[in-house]
Amino acid sequence: MYKLFEKINFKLGSRYKTIETNIKAKSNSFYESLLALLEGLAKIIVKNEKILIDSDYDTLIGILKTNDFRSFSYSINFLSSDYENLFKIAKSINSHKHDNEATIELSTVLEYLEITFRFARSYFLKLFGECEFNFSNKEITDMYGQTEKENKRLILEKKKLEESLLSENTKSSLLESDLQKVLEIKNQEVKKRELKEFEFESAQKQNDYLKTQINELKDIKLTSMEEKVGAILSALKTQTKALNDMTIQLSYNAELQLKTINATIASGKNMVRADDRVSSPKNPYIANFTDYERYVLKLEYVKQAKDYTFNKIKEISKDPKKKESYQGLKNFTISANLDSVSVIYKANNKVFSKTIDENIFKLWFRKFNRYKSQDDTQINNEYEMIELLFITISSEACTNTPSDKLLEQFYISNNTFNPNFDSSL
Repeated sequence: MYKLFEKINFKLGSRYKTIETNIKAKSNSFYESLLALLEGLAKIIVKNEKILIDSDYDTLIGILKTNDFRSFSYSINFLSSDYENLFKIAKSINSHKHDNEATIELSTVLEYLEITFRFARSYFLKLFGECEFNFSNKEITDMYGQTEKENKRLILEKKKLEESLLSENTKSSLLESDLQKVLEIKNQEVKKRELKEFEFESAQKQNDYLKTQINELKDIKLTSMEEKVGAILSALKTQTKALNDMTIQLSYNAELQLKTINATIASGKNMVRADDRVSSPKNPYIANFTDYERYVLKLEYVKQAKDYTFNKIKEISKDPKKKESYQGLKNFTISANLDSVSVIYKANNKVFSKTIDENIFKLWFRKFNRYKSQDDTQINNEYEMIELLFITISSEACTNTPSDKLLEQFYISNNTFNPNFDSSL
């Protein structure tokens, strides 16, 4: 409706906005703002259409009583019944202005506005020939009491902010002045409600008051959060520096160690084991890893050795011919599923079967005994069946306990596992 009135005259658009404010607040001021709108529209029609009006009739009721104005209204297809209703609205508004009614009923708003709309639309059609605007009950209904709903929302938001700021976690970190301000804001509203001051304030005025308090609380909360974030960032900065220093040191140690290994190998001299320092051509130099380096390398080594072994089992399950190259697997049947392999062992009146996925194999791999007997007559359970399968198809480099010699080769190979690593000491 705003655009309809605004297009007739921008001042009418402004007056209609005042009506909307009063509808949202369910305020009795609706009557005065509607009278101002209707009177403004009537005077614009009088001026534009050069209708003579006695100065004594320069009010809505006075204009409506003028025969020339009535005739003009009929000529623009405004019904006589609606014209009479305008009289009733004007008289009703005058009576409402003087009673003690604080709010307005939705039914009254809808009735009065619909007649007002039809009056304005009739003149709009006269001015512009067509009108794309329609009266919407839903639009007015949705608007009715919005300020009151907003009031409830603001009260809840303010309460949550107060509770948050006065919680034990936050209160201790607030400045004393901020804490006193939060308590003051909380007590102000309590006093107002106790004195029933809010009852004499419009919903819009209450909302403006609440918004001011909410903004103050948000500022305090933001300041508190900024201080906390500042402290966190400071701690992170300290930790990051320490981590960077450690990383630089580890990188330096690793680079130095690689140079030492390569230089020693290039020299062609007999090398010394790090563990017993015994010189022997069969016991070449082993990198003197720090505990941390050894731990990190071993984790990655065992992971890659496990992945290699499990993938090899899957390859055999997909190509039975590959199984023939392993003499120790003649009593095994291996088949592949989506993410697992199924193994069946039949020999010596024993039958064991197990479907094992990669996660289970990872756990078992940590316990496999690389040097256990490969005699299949000694198999007593599913675990030993899988262990024998592992021993049969994997190289000695596929171990869960890599020596420093294996870790040295792994390190020099840019942390890339190779089943052909030399595991001899």
